[in-house]
Amino acid sequence: MAVIEAVPYVSVQVLANGTPFPEFDDDDDAGNNTANSITKYIEVTTGEAFSIQYRTKPAFVPKHNFSVSMYTFEGLRERTSAGHFSRKLIFSGITTSDSCVVAASDDLKKALTQIGTICVKFFWISIQGTSAKKFRASAFTKVGAIPEKAPKGRAVSNQTECGPREAIQPFTTIATKNLHGGKPFAEFHFKYRSRKDLKALLIIPRSPSPDRLKVATPTKAEMVAIKKERKNPRSQLLEDDGSEDDDEVSFVSTSKRRKLASTVDANGVETIDLT
Repeated sequence: MAVIEAVPYVSVQVLANGTPFPEFDDDDDAGNNTANSITKYIEVTTGEAFSIQYRTKPAFVPKHNFSVSMYTFEGLRERTSAGHFSRKLIFSGITTSDSCVVAASDDLKKALTQIGTICVKFFWISIQGTSAKKFRASAFTKVGAIPEKAPKGRAVSNQTECGPREAIQPFTTIATKNLHGGKPFAEFHFKYRSRKDLKALLIIPRSPSPDRLKVATPTKAEMVAIKKERKNPRSQLLEDDGSEDDDEVSFVSTSKRRKLASTVDANGVETIDLT
């Protein structure tokens, strides 16, 4: 669970099926942490639903009412003319293509910069009353196919989206007013990445490469051939007598010398056939 040293009374974690995701630190991001913000990496799987949970310590006595920017954690709620709904939060994949052309709109640029990070902010507020305003979870609109170079070299292959609508009981919401200039008093950033992305970023160790020096175990047929070779060596290693060079050795064939044919003429001269 992520905890900010200067704001120890509030903590946040991201879960899947009630189990918190393991959190990882990155030394390169340590300089981006401030007195009231912290960044963690989490490993996620495409298609996995998630929720966000925050906790406050009993000793926490707020000076004002406060809210969190993620006002619901199991999913996002919607109130429309068709009724009240809840939509689960899901990690989905990013589709990239070299051939697609994406309009360089401000909304798209903003969406691309936010992909890969869950940001939970806490604000001091004052309650103004109830609200009947209709709203949809438009902030989590899924980004379609994007150019392969759009992420600008970032190792990111997932985004967040809302699941299908599920009808729920009617609910009420409140109207609020931000205090202290609307600045959050605590920010928690969770950079969600696949295992492959985390390895590419060296957040988690890469898989060890196979040992190229490992010798394969000989087969049964190969073992039989080796035994036969040892019983019937083709050559014999003989050491020199050491008279000239102790380091020299010579290989002498152990096979039987072939008998050469010879003839003797009338004058007694012997001729040996070397062919």
